[in-house]
Amino acid sequence: MEEEYIGYTEGYIATTGVDSHGDQLTIENIESMANQLKEKPSLRIPRLQHDIEQPIGYIIDWNVEYKDNWAGIRVKVGYYKSRPDVWEMIQTGQLTGFSFGARVKTQEVINMPSNECSFDVEVLGEEWHQYDDTLKHLGAKVEADVKKAADFPTILSISCSLLSLAGTIYGIYALSKKTKSDPVIRLKRTQKKITFSDHTVEEIIEEIESSTKDANE
Repeated sequence: MEEEYIGYTEGYIATTGVDSHGDQLTIENIESMANQLKEKPSLRIPRLQHDIEQPIGYIIDWNVEYKDNWAGIRVKVGYYKSRPDVWEMIQTGQLTGFSFGARVKTQEVINMPSNECSFDVEVLGEEWHQYDDTLKHLGAKVEADVKKAADFPTILSISCSLLSLAGTIYGIYALSKKTKSDPVIRLKRTQKKITFSDHTVEEIIEEIESSTKDANE
């Protein structure tokens, strides 16, 4: 019921992209998780920090999205009015994810490169602290070139492994939606500039991966 919730977020709870821990699911895994959501309503309850005694809301809608060889489960989550503390953490950027309790019965092991990649992110000056904190939390190395003039963007120099690249880019995307901004991602080798308004998250990940592989050849 609409009156039960204090607010809503939308996003992917699982994809076939490599996550920040270097794990990767297959399309079959994604479809199995979606079926578990349909069959077991108890799985639609997200938990805070994996704590079974901390339910924070309910997955009120979900679907599997496909693009080429990629798939992901996109959900809409309503957060309980009884958890204004959680909604506050979401709005301030302290909480950027939650636990999903489906089980993967079988998993295809995919060998992934561990090369380090680097790129720049241009953000509004007043927002750079939020991006800096989020990216470091995701395990990326960050160096900030802070401009004194307010109308110049702050340049964040990002370094991370290819294994954690997808989690890093998804973190930047989630923060861009929260701040209602459109950070510019700049490839260091070619100086090509990419934004979320013109490219999907997956396309940006592929661009950075390709640029990294070309630089190492």
